Amino acid sequence: MTPSIDEEKALGKARLEALSDGVFAIAMTLLVLDIKLPDVPGGEPLRVLGAFRSARPAFFGFALTFVLAGAFWYLHHVTFHNTRYITRGLAMINVIFLMFVSLLPFSTSLLPRLGLGNSVGQAVYFANQLALSVILNVIWWFAGKHKLLVTPIADPQARFMIGLQPFWYAAAIVMAFVYPPVSYWVFFLGMMAARRIAQRRFAALPADAPAPL
Repeated sequence: MTPSIDEEKALGKARLEALSDGVFAIAMTLLVLDIKLPDVPGGEPLRVLGAFRSARPAFFGFALTFVLAGAFWYLHHVTFHNTRYITRGLAMINVIFLMFVSLLPFSTSLLPRLGLGNSVGQAVYFANQLALSVILNVIWWFAGKHKLLVTPIADPQARFMIGLQPFWYAAAIVMAFVYPPVSYWVFFLGMMAARRIAQRRFAALPADAPAPL
């Protein structure tokens, strides 16, 4: 049987997934480098505790981004688990996605450096996350257009969450300029609401029903 043109151009997923895992691992590890304690002469306990308190914004940025990066890693894994093979176009889109993954340590460092309530720092931070969520959706669109997806997809709830992600990141960016202290809550509440909607939507589906793409 003669293979189709697309199949002749198909690439294996292993190397792309290995590269992606490596970029995620390095970016997530580099996050900890921004946590620095000021020098405490004599190591007095009260001053040491004060130093830890001063580093709270850095700890917050580290914890938030580490969890979000882990979530993006999982959603990226779901995306390529549901892709039959890789084409040159899909590989290039993934490279752009990884570029924004590698930018996570920089955007996270702005939170403690500029202050957790700084609108510019928040906007850049959530813009980084917005770029990742948009590119994930572009990957799904590209794979669907070129018939690279398997059906039914393995995790329809995750696919649904990928589709909703850009909306709550965009809302957080807008709120960063309107009222910065609320932007984090807009993000958290939007994420929780989307998860709840996804759970209800897919809990109602019969076990053998095809998952919507």
